[in-house]
Amino acid sequence: MKEEKAKKLLSSCRLFDGVRLDGLPYESGFCAEHYEKGQTVLLDGSLFLVISGKVRVGGEGGGRAVINELPRGAVFGYASLCGGGFAGEVRAAGGAALLRILPETVEALLSRDPAFAKNIIAAQAEKIRFLNRRIASFTAPDAAAKLQNHLRSLASAEGEIDLPLCMSALARRLGMGRASLYRAFEKLEGEGVIEKIGDKRYRFIDKTGPKGRNEHENNL
Repeated sequence: MKEEKAKKLLSSCRLFDGVRLDGLPYESGFCAEHYEKGQTVLLDGSLFLVISGKVRVGGEGGGRAVINELPRGAVFGYASLCGGGFAGEVRAAGGAALLRILPETVEALLSRDPAFAKNIIAAQAEKIRFLNRRIASFTAPDAAAKLQNHLRSLASAEGEIDLPLCMSALARRLGMGRASLYRAFEKLEGEGVIEKIGDKRYRFIDKTGPKGRNEHENNL
């Protein structure tokens, strides 16, 4: 990839906050790739930056459950670093363009730049928090409680939620049917837990919600 284009992409990515971008092997160490809908991304020790489109993280074998959906700007591939494996699959949700950061480039960055290593540690800490929220969601006693836990994880400090997914995708993520999801929303609104404030926008009436950055980034 051309150096100027690669630098522009990396400079907008949280993983490269504070990282020196000069002197990297842009022609040989970075590769732009396009994936068609449903195509599997091979996790081989590379890191991937979503340039456009989005990818879905699911269970091994392409099952129905969607663990996460990663949009433009998200980074994934951490689980395969240092020879590790990932018991699941990553597939393009539609046409998706990815920037592959090859394993030798990742190794070089880790060796030369402490900021890069620190950002990876921060990403893994965020992933642990994300997984804790997902566990709470999956172990909730009913659909409404599962939805409420998930909305809490998306809420701003003011308790407002901008849903990043359509209802079908949200139902898949939560492991329930669309009808169950709509009933869960109706129950939370009827009980005064949330209120709708716009298209795909809600607010917790008690205005509580965790502070934090977008859960979509750095979750694999």
